[in-house]
Amino acid sequence: MTIAKQERLTDTAPAWLKGCAGIANYAGVSHRTAQSWLSGGLKARRLSARLVLVKPQDVDSFIERQASERASRRGEVEA
Repeated sequence: MTIAKQERLTDTAPAWLKGCAGIANYAGVSHRTAQSWLSGGLKARRLSARLVLVKPQDVDSFIERQASERASRRGEVEA
C-alpha cells in the first residue's frame, strides 16, 4: 500500500471498524482474509461472541507487520 493511499484511508476512517465486514471493506480484502487476520493476531475488542470492533490504526499496523515479516522470510530464504 502506498503512503498516499494509507494516509487517505486513515484520514477518512471511522473510529472503529465493526466486524469482519468492516475490516474487509476498509482494507480492500475478502471477508475470509479479515477472519484469518483476526485469528492470526489482529488486535480486536470483543463486545460479545459475535461483535468485534477494531481500530483502523490496528489494521494498518497489522498489515505493515505482516508485510515486513513476509519480506524478512523471503530474505532469509534467499540468503
